[in-house]
Amino acid sequence: MAQQLQGLAQPETDIFKGFIQSVRLWTRDFAELNLLIRGEESSDRMIAFAVYDFLSDFNGTPPFTSFGLEDLLAMQQMSMMIRGTVISLLQSVMLIHMRNHLPFSDGGLSVQINDKAPLIQSILQLLQSQYEQNKRMVKTANNIQGLFGQGPSGVHSDYFTLTAIGLY
Repeated sequence: MAQQLQGLAQPETDIFKGFIQSVRLWTRDFAELNLLIRGEESSDRMIAFAVYDFLSDFNGTPPFTSFGLEDLLAMQQMSMMIRGTVISLLQSVMLIHMRNHLPFSDGGLSVQINDKAPLIQSILQLLQSQYEQNKRMVKTANNIQGLFGQGPSGVHSDYFTLTAIGLY
């Protein structure tokens, strides 16, 4: 974990930095587009943490894997990766909004300050269902590929053994 946190201060690879910018582009989190807040809502450091959180979720879901960012990019899984990272970001943002939620009532006038949690929750549900379905499909496809793919994995028939030693 300490090794992962050290990488948060300054992502080491250009691929990692590029992925952070892809997440920022997908969420449209740019200072000039954020009219109600100053600057960007999520720093590069927070996006990097969300990437590590996504990878932990993906790899920790059975069947367990140990894919890195580059591995999933090579498998053409950019869309799933972005959604998984954004889910982690939105969960973090929702915690901030819940902490800063302040209902106020005085003289029959009720005001809700910073009540974005219901909006964020509805977006999260939409993204999570799509992400979980994609994650299941990728895990299943990877598992099947491991069975039929190259290398010493999978269950082979007797015919494979005979062809491997040259008897057939």
